[in-house]
Amino acid sequence: MKETILQWLSPIIENQAVKTLIAHPFLAGLLAGIVLFWLLRFFWWLLVRKRSCTGIIVKESAGQISVSVAAITGVIKHAVREINSLEIIRVRVAKRGKMYDFDLRVRMDAANGTAPKLMETLSVIVRDQMKSAFGIENIGKIKLTILNCDNSSPEVPESEDISNAGTERKAPDHTVKLNIRTDAEKE
Repeated sequence: MKETILQWLSPIIENQAVKTLIAHPFLAGLLAGIVLFWLLRFFWWLLVRKRSCTGIIVKESAGQISVSVAAITGVIKHAVREINSLEIIRVRVAKRGKMYDFDLRVRMDAANGTAPKLMETLSVIVRDQMKSAFGIENIGKIKLTILNCDNSSPEVPESEDISNAGTERKAPDHTVKLNIRTDAEKE
């Protein structure tokens, strides 16, 4: 076994660059430090990255409840119908640690108000609806992407089928992105 490993490593050990690294411990340490840095960075990225999810699991005393993104989209669309000339196109949910981040893609009328006001209103609606409908309290960032902002109100059908909530429409050229962090996230 040892001979097989040495035969496999012999082309690497006989390489002039490797011989130079072995002869100079500073260069070997520098290279090892750089490799270690990138490996640690990669593993850190694996731990803290946002993971797209198809639903949220809520643990209750009697068991757990799995809430799909389609159900979340339906509840948000129903709650937002009160806001005139606003259409929720897509809702995405990503898990970051123990928090769930929401990405809302909307189409709005310019007469509906300013984007920061809309963001604040939608943030309150999403948090309230998730808590009251499903008992979901661990909501992190809510990202709002305005895909279309024109002077005519969008046509929202009277009865929407939420089974096509996951289908994606091609976004127009004009996009605005807003991120709002809560006080709990800053800590």
